[in-house]
Amino acid sequence: MTLSASTSYRLTSNLSFNSVLGQPSMSAFISIEADHVQLDLNGFSILCSNVLTGQPCTGSPTGTDGIYVTGGQARIRNGSFRGIPRTAISRGFPGGAHGTHVEDVRMSNIGFRGVEVGHRAHIRSSTISVCGDTGITAGEESVVVGNRVRECGNSGFFIGRRSRVQDNVSAFNGGQGFTVFDDSLVQGNVASTNGLAGFQLTVTNIGVVPGGLARENVATGNASFGLSIIGDWVFSDNVIQLNNSGGSQTSGGVQGTGNVCGTTPGCP
Repeated sequence: MTLSASTSYRLTSNLSFNSVLGQPSMSAFISIEADHVQLDLNGFSILCSNVLTGQPCTGSPTGTDGIYVTGGQARIRNGSFRGIPRTAISRGFPGGAHGTHVEDVRMSNIGFRGVEVGHRAHIRSSTISVCGDTGITAGEESVVVGNRVRECGNSGFFIGRRSRVQDNVSAFNGGQGFTVFDDSLVQGNVASTNGLAGFQLTVTNIGVVPGGLARENVATGNASFGLSIIGDWVFSDNVIQLNNSGGSQTSGGVQGTGNVCGTTPGCP
């Protein structure tokens, strides 16, 4: 299905595709080609089922996307994605569509990435459970608020510079809980039981060394540092406990006030 007019669309039923051995022939269930498209999923699902097993498709990263976006300023809301072989909501390449808004969507059993969008994206109030790679990927100057990602194979969140990352939860992912680039605000998030650091706060250009601000976050039970920082990020008022097998809880950065590491005020 191709959306090639700049208008509003609304699903009236589930979109389902049955595949043999998880290898659908189409590239996406829905392609958004026009700018300023608004797509209301209306509580319905985009899903893929394997006709031989009745289970969700599991295709390869070169398989089918749920929604493939090449138009700018697309808005996608209010529905779910299940068993998508590749990425549930994907930007077009090269360059990718910018200004994509995603709100109130639920995703489960995704073969590759949950949401992968370009610069100036808005991603709110969405849930991703079980994906093969990164849960939410967004470019520079994005707003990522109130989302939950768990059990993805790589990072829960991978967010470009000059962004706001607030009130999200990232748990039981194979990589970092959050990877966020410089000049960003990272506030009120929870990273728990991830396979690498809870928060990897880094910079776009190692030769320039800017930073950002991380405050009022919780990092607990992650396999590496609670906060792992490259550049002059300032961190304050964070709770960082039981990470890194009981070793050092933080690495790098500029410590502000109010941090608690373990049961000790301040993070050595």
